[in-house]
Amino acid sequence: MDPAHLPAHEAARDAVEEHPPPETRSELRDWIKDNATLLSNASLLISLAAVALSLLPDVGIFSPYLKALIFAAALLLLTELHHQWPEDLQLHMLRKHARPEHHSWRMTAFALVLQVATLLFAAWAILTTPIILLPLTALAVVFAFYRWYFRRYGGLLARLCGIIALLAVLLLSELLMVVVWAGVTGEQVTLQLWAEDVPGLQVQIED
Repeated sequence: MDPAHLPAHEAARDAVEEHPPPETRSELRDWIKDNATLLSNASLLISLAAVALSLLPDVGIFSPYLKALIFAAALLLLTELHHQWPEDLQLHMLRKHARPEHHSWRMTAFALVLQVATLLFAAWAILTTPIILLPLTALAVVFAFYRWYFRRYGGLLARLCGIIALLAVLLLSELLMVVVWAGVTGEQVTLQLWAEDVPGLQVQIED
C-alpha cells in the first residue's frame, strides 16, 4: 500500500520502525576506546603540569615559561578532547539543552564532569601560579599575530609594521598581566613610564 495513503498513526509507526533509537548502552565504553590514546596523554600531561606548578621553584627567568609551556600543552590536549565529544554534549550546548537526546546518562554525566574539571584545572593553575599569565599572554599574542596578520600580509612594509605592532602589543599586554598578577597575589606594583632622572619605562614591585 502506498505510504501516502496510510493513516497518520500507521505512518508514524512505520517511521519509528525504519529509524529505531540509537543504541546507547555501550556508548561511553566505545567513546573511551576510540579516544584512549588522547585520554592517556591528557592525563599524563595534567599530572606533569600539576607537579610542575606546585613543586618547581620560582627561580630564574625561565621558570615561569617552563611552567606556562607545560600548562599550555595540557590545556591544548584537553581542548582537543573537548572537540571529540558529540556536538550536543559539548559544554556550550549543554547550557541550552540540559538533557540531550540519543545519549546515555553515563555518557552525558562523564562529558559534563570532564569538561567542568578542565575549567577548574585552568582556574586552579592561574590562581595558584599567576606568574604564568605573563608567558601565556606573550605566546597568545605571538600566535595571534602569526595566524591573522603575518600569514595574510607578506610584503616587506607590511611585515615591518607588523613587527612594530607586535612589539607594542606585547609590551602593553605584559604590563596589563603584571597588574593582574599583582592584583591576584596582593603585591604592590609601581609603573613609572617616564622620569627626569631615569628616562624610559620602569616597573617596580614591592612587598
